[in-house]
Amino acid sequence: HLVRIGDHEVRDMILHMIDLDPEKRYSADEYLTFYKTKIFPDYFYDFLHQYMLDLTDPSSGQKPVILDSANFGEPDDKIDRIHFDFDKISYFLGYNKANDAHNTTEPISSQSSLHSRRTSSTMSRLKSSPEPHSDDGTLLFLTVVVASLRNTAKASARLKACELLVLFAGRLPDEAKLDRILPYIIGLLSDRSDIVKAAALRSMTQLLSEVQVVSPINAYVFPEYIFPRLKQFVLSTSTSPSVLIRAAYASCLASLAQSSARILDCVQAIKADGRLPSLSNNDWAQESTYHGLFDVARVDLMLHFEEATKALITDPDPSVRRAFLGSVSTLCVFFGSSKASDLILSHLNTYLNDRDWILRCSFFEALVGVAAYVGSMNLRRFILPLMIQSLTDPESFVVDRVLKSLARMAA
Repeated sequence: HLVRIGDHEVRDMILHMIDLDPEKRYSADEYLTFYKTKIFPDYFYDFLHQYMLDLTDPSSGQKPVILDSANFGEPDDKIDRIHFDFDKISYFLGYNKANDAHNTTEPISSQSSLHSRRTSSTMSRLKSSPEPHSDDGTLLFLTVVVASLRNTAKASARLKACELLVLFAGRLPDEAKLDRILPYIIGLLSDRSDIVKAAALRSMTQLLSEVQVVSPINAYVFPEYIFPRLKQFVLSTSTSPSVLIRAAYASCLASLAQSSARILDCVQAIKADGRLPSLSNNDWAQESTYHGLFDVARVDLMLHFEEATKALITDPDPSVRRAFLGSVSTLCVFFGSSKASDLILSHLNTYLNDRDWILRCSFFEALVGVAAYVGSMNLRRFILPLMIQSLTDPESFVVDRVLKSLARMAA
């Protein structure tokens, strides 16, 4: 079994540890000294060992969980401490040293940004690294967070865990993102707290937006794993999610559509390379058209987002529709000019009749991006008449937004 260990230093250390002659074996301190820099990196001695010892000290968290107590249990305390010390952790693990390049990645949207300004700045530092480092101790901290996540008592601890999962994901390869982080975020989509569900949805969206390559085992992560769990976030006869959750889903829809299309392209490349199991047509379920040809698979994928778009664009709550407007221009690119005109433009003009003037302002702000994809004919026939008509809107903020949007279109 030892031949399966790729690192020869680790293999030699284990062989030495199980030597039949006890006189030849070292003590634990001697092993740590002898294999310093060979197996154990410098940060293990300078920071990680003592930090983990303090973090997992069994003397902490022994108090009972009492509602009016400052200590709500050991799992919450661990997550709170890692979250509070994240800047120190990132410094000692070398995140800053490894990320000197400037990051050009744009956030998902202003409405779906993560939970704090510190998160955005830290994500910029982490994602600027050209290659994720597998030996910088990130997995050790990630293991502590996910092990504590299931037993948390406070929603605030789960919110911080969502933030930490995304931050640590910036230091891990794509396979680890999908195998070791995504399942825990998916579990939070069924949390009893709406704010945790919304945070988990945004965290999942951010995580998937960073995935560029999938392994064969994760090829169908969207149709078989993610899509069934997203159906609960739109209004239907069987589901009634809160406004907060529907608004979060609306703001994340465009990024999820882009991620699913990118992973579909990767799946097709894997199939062409021959690394997926070759199965006959009889082995697939009849409804599993996602496994078919690329065009058929893309149509099947788009049906999921068409249904979500129809539900969110006609949502009765104006705040959900405002959140959806942030995804409109990207969804126009995803659906294409013809389908975007039929699916999105035909419903957007009803926003002008809404009493919420903020929704009308948001509509004209998003209309500039829509106009770039629906074509000049639709621009003359639908968009410009709506804008001219709205110059007589009783709300001055709406008129101001119309004029600014006209100027941007003419520029």
